[in-house]
Amino acid sequence: MTAGTQAAPDLAAAARLTVLAAASVHDPEASVSPSLWTRVEPHYRALERLVAGVDGEVAAALAAHGRGPGDRDRRARLETAVAAALAADPQRLREARRLLRLIAEFGRLLPHESETYRDTAFEPVEQQIQRLLGAMRPRPVHRHDPHLVVVVSYRVAQAGTDRMRNLLCCLNALHATHDPDRVRIVAVEQDDRPRTAELVGPLVDRYVFAPNPGLFNYAWGRNVGVRAAATDAPVCLLDADMVVGPEFVAQCVEALRDGAEALLPYDRLLYLDARSSATVVADVATGRGVSADGAGLRGYIMREIYGGAIVATRELFDRVGGQDERYRGWGDEDNEFYFMLRRNGVLRRSVGWLYHLDHARPPMRDGTLRINRAAMAVPRSPGGEYGDPARYSRPADPGTAHPPDEKDVVR
Repeated sequence: MTAGTQAAPDLAAAARLTVLAAASVHDPEASVSPSLWTRVEPHYRALERLVAGVDGEVAAALAAHGRGPGDRDRRARLETAVAAALAADPQRLREARRLLRLIAEFGRLLPHESETYRDTAFEPVEQQIQRLLGAMRPRPVHRHDPHLVVVVSYRVAQAGTDRMRNLLCCLNALHATHDPDRVRIVAVEQDDRPRTAELVGPLVDRYVFAPNPGLFNYAWGRNVGVRAAATDAPVCLLDADMVVGPEFVAQCVEALRDGAEALLPYDRLLYLDARSSATVVADVATGRGVSADGAGLRGYIMREIYGGAIVATRELFDRVGGQDERYRGWGDEDNEFYFMLRRNGVLRRSVGWLYHLDHARPPMRDGTLRINRAAMAVPRSPGGEYGDPARYSRPADPGTAHPPDEKDVVR
């Protein structure tokens, strides 16, 4: 059940979608992307006021469902009450449909709550990590050339955290892709010292430590990984919090063989809540794999974004000069890379789901924003060198130095 899935929903669908969107106003998880939430919040709040005006009991139940979703009986009662209220007041129904159309057309952050989602207890993160470690096996010696190189750049400051859980689940899901002999996994850890080499090294085909004690540079770490792969195979830049399905690699390779030079291999990125993240971890660790359509899960769908996962032929990657290494910390390096690929090659977006495991939100720093806004103001030209692994381990020139007083930002 996803808000905004119909342009002109019937009464029952309008009630379901209205309840889901209105409850989001009371959900602390709704601002998983502050910029996207700011864009859609006025429409959601308008729907909430529309529903809360039915009566006090409905308003209280709506707030309770937003703060603690997963109660199917409560959701069913809410949908029944809202459907009756909409049917009794044609003007209210027209307004609900108008707001739902706005959300469907312009909303880039949509609530998703599967009909089979239920809020139940789940394992602590430390136990989820142990479950994943117990399921993973060292990478075998490959007999064939790769069809795809997947680069995961990351920084995990502490063991036993959600970031470590997410990285291990990301790698475990890649292990489970079909025809695993045709995929190579390159992990790039950037930090002041290698913290995960002994753990992560055996789980990937190439582990690279890229010294960087300052601001996390996503673009640079990925570029380092592409260079380290030492192959002309297409590359996939995958965030360490993402979980892919078993068909992921095959679908990417097929799209490239069909004429694409670059690919966004999904059209719905579902940012999972804590319970759904634990569900996906268990499914991946036990070999069941992730749902193909969000069944049993809850979170917020991010639409029309350009990060998470992006694929390009090595020739196009080299032609544009990799990702723009001027971006650091929280920034728009994925957006810049997407438009660079689109201007210089054939880029497509495929239909499918990509799952983002939850984690504590990193700080949004003014210094980082200044750096990246300055980069956006000066577009780069295609080509050039990229991925110098010694970029931050020698005295830097003014164009690459970390700004004074900027501390570590964990992505």
